[in-house]
Amino acid sequence: MLFSEYHIYFRYLTWSFIASFTPVALGSVLAFKAFGSFSIVIFLITSLTALSVHAAGNLVNTYVDYQRGIDNKSSDDRTLVDKILNPEEI
Repeated sequence: MLFSEYHIYFRYLTWSFIASFTPVALGSVLAFKAFGSFSIVIFLITSLTALSVHAAGNLVNTYVDYQRGIDNKSSDDRTLVDKILNPEEI
């Protein structure tokens, strides 16, 4: 798959990533306020983990919707319908 195709796919997902990143950022601020220290390494690892789990959940949802025939040309997520990815890649 070409880089441009990955770029298109991640464009579909990134609008929702704020829902995963916000609790990590808020928790980091609260931890800093409570303990007076901040670890950029822990923050980055936690952020990457939260975003990865969110992305995996989105991929599973996309796959299941496609297999059940829920996704079609008028759906918001047409990743599999438009052949940006195929089911084997997910």
